[in-house]
Amino acid sequence: TTWSDRAGKGKSRLKKMASSVRPLVVGLTGASCSGKTTLANILAGKIFSHCTALHQDDFYYEESCEKHVPVEGMMGHMNWELVTAFDMVEMRNSAEKFVTDKGASVPRAVLSEVLSRVRGLPASPAVGDVKKAVVGYCRPILLLEGITVLNDPKTAAMCDVKLFIELDREELLRRRGGRSYD
Repeated sequence: TTWSDRAGKGKSRLKKMASSVRPLVVGLTGASCSGKTTLANILAGKIFSHCTALHQDDFYYEESCEKHVPVEGMMGHMNWELVTAFDMVEMRNSAEKFVTDKGASVPRAVLSEVLSRVRGLPASPAVGDVKKAVVGYCRPILLLEGITVLNDPKTAAMCDVKLFIELDREELLRRRGGRSYD
């Protein structure tokens, strides 16, 4: 894991973020049972005191909604893992309200120092190391978390940072096998 993108735009993106007055919007996605909600809750609850998570699961349409797509060959079973299963307009409206209400600026010197410390972290840092690295960062953060949160082009366009959690097949199957679907 690196803290800049392969196209070499990491530095220009960081400069743009440093001069911005809007909250940092992070899209966090991955397969079902990959740990998205757990990571979002750790970031919002333990690392950043000024971080809010919007969970896509909170924006499912009611089961009776005509927008749901049935799973072929499984009578009465809806596919809950499609972007059409979610009210993405409502999720975007909630995100836009957060961005509007929480607009703030961070002194560039503070942000530059914090970003320098973050870039020096290893690929899988300990929570304590991340906390030390982000001390002084006060720009509000909004995490948009969900299995298809970046499949909606308008929602994806809101995100300053896009993260995809990957797991190997064996671990994913182990987690899914232990999940209760009641």
